[in-house]
Amino acid sequence: GVYLDTINLPGIVGGYNIVYNRCCLSAAYVNLIQPDEDGFAVYAHIPGTDITAINSSPVFSPIETFLVCLDEPIATIFTATDPDGDDLVYTFYEPFVGGNPANPAPVPALPPPYATVNYEAGFSGIHPLNASPELAINPATGEISGTPLSEGYYLIGIAVSEFRDGVLLSSTYLQTEFIVANCNPVFPTI
Repeated sequence: GVYLDTINLPGIVGGYNIVYNRCCLSAAYVNLIQPDEDGFAVYAHIPGTDITAINSSPVFSPIETFLVCLDEPIATIFTATDPDGDDLVYTFYEPFVGGNPANPAPVPALPPPYATVNYEAGFSGIHPLNASPELAINPATGEISGTPLSEGYYLIGIAVSEFRDGVLLSSTYLQTEFIVANCNPVFPTI
């Protein structure tokens, strides 16, 4: 979903948190333990006056679910723009949990700090899928590289942090999925 609005908030020390919680993740994710028991938390922090007087958060380019090919190199770029011209640094992160089957749409939303998703053995936020070479993200460009070794649905967390004069202002979090599939099926000869 895309939510757009303009709201003028008074500057305060500590800033604001914008949060949306919802249940549940897809049971199809092979890199998570019982994903259909966990919801997700979409979260953004607006820094307070103790950090900066004016700031616009980085915005990711429109993202879709990505189909990536088994045993073929990935070359996907997750770019963000920052209207203030702040320095951007990209990393993987462990997606946040929010909402659950008993409370699928908490009102008010659950506040941070958040627990993170539970990964199956061998997976983590920085190792979200089996790949060789290992899945990596270029901190300066957001380009993801690696060659997936196993088919399936994988939850991936990508964060972009903005720095001004070497000071961290905030991080913006993107939760997406890679669907790894055999792009070269073998058909029987007739």
